[in-house]
Amino acid sequence: MYYKDRNVKSAFLTKFAPLSSRTIYVPDLSAIYRKYLNDLAMGTTDLNSMLRKVEEEANQAVAAIKNR
Repeated sequence: MYYKDRNVKSAFLTKFAPLSSRTIYVPDLSAIYRKYLNDLAMGTTDLNSMLRKVEEEANQAVAAIKNR
């Protein structure tokens, strides 16, 4: 085995931080992010354009959620 003579226990000594709490915005904003992430992965858009589009849509979604 590759890890036979390695000290892998040291990688697991610290505990992971707890997950952050979810807000009412997370499902909608995650969907917006994933929609544009595919374009970035396929190379049809660059990172700055993707982040600008996500920010614009996210701001609109947050405003819509607050107005419910």
